[in-house]
Amino acid sequence: MDDVSHYFLKPGKLNICLTAYNIRNCPATACYSIQIDTGLWIPNVFTPGNNDGFNDHYVIKFIGGLEYNLTIYNRWGEKVFISDNRSYTWDGTHFNDGKTPLPAGVYYFTFNYKLIGGKPEKAMGTVTLIR
Repeated sequence: MDDVSHYFLKPGKLNICLTAYNIRNCPATACYSIQIDTGLWIPNVFTPGNNDGFNDHYVIKFIGGLEYNLTIYNRWGEKVFISDNRSYTWDGTHFNDGKTPLPAGVYYFTFNYKLIGGKPEKAMGTVTLIR
């Protein structure tokens, strides 16, 4: 059986219908109204390595996004982390190697993204790593 997926191109309230067929080719249809939302929240601090299980990764909350590209730099402008996958988040080590914890301090990020129904955008700023 093939998986079925769909990417929505604009936010808002939409009506969707799914028709399934049984082995006798008889249809059954279910329709629902859904809300497609978009949103972006970029935190400015995270606390990896303090063993509390909370806020251990730098996570950009990204709802309704189509494109994602995050780069983190240290204070000398050297790249320390890159991700084009919202599930691959920074753990505070050098390129997430898990062995080389980066020092506490301020890091610079660039974040290129595109939300459903929007145009490509770029956010830049700082994130403070607290140990």
